[in-house]
Amino acid sequence: MAMSHIAHDCTVGDGAIIINYAGITGHCEIGERATVGGLTGVLPFTRVGAYAYVGGVSKVNADVPPYMLVAGNPAVAHGINVVGLRRAGMPTAERRVLQDAYSLLYRSGLTPQRALERIQSELPPLPPLARLVEFLAGARRGICGPPRRGAGEGGDVTPEPESERV
Repeated sequence: MAMSHIAHDCTVGDGAIIINYAGITGHCEIGERATVGGLTGVLPFTRVGAYAYVGGVSKVNADVPPYMLVAGNPAVAHGINVVGLRRAGMPTAERRVLQDAYSLLYRSGLTPQRALERIQSELPPLPPLARLVEFLAGARRGICGPPRRGAGEGGDVTPEPESERV
């Protein structure tokens, strides 16, 4: 029987998926419908936002913003969890705004605080964006960084088929 470990004082949101042999240490928060891949370790006091996807065999040592797809050691952001959001019924327009927010947060070269300011001032105030902004404003451990240079856009994550893009 394969198992995962969820330590003391953790909260796990409705519909979250914790895959085999994942280790969630103390005081972590896993958001609704988030997925934590197998053999992944999540450090204490870390948050994984709603609808986020953490690839298997990852080390999560910073908060994972809602809707993001992260993977690696340490886990870095590779894009928006388009497949999960489509399956959840999120409209295309909302997914596109989240992709714009991802670009500001991870591709613009801005500090997370400056990117947050631009997200708030430049993007439409849709409910998923408000959730992302609230999460980012509350990050105490920092957030997962951008893909490492030289790793390519997809890094060590298998690129999604053309049909899965927004």
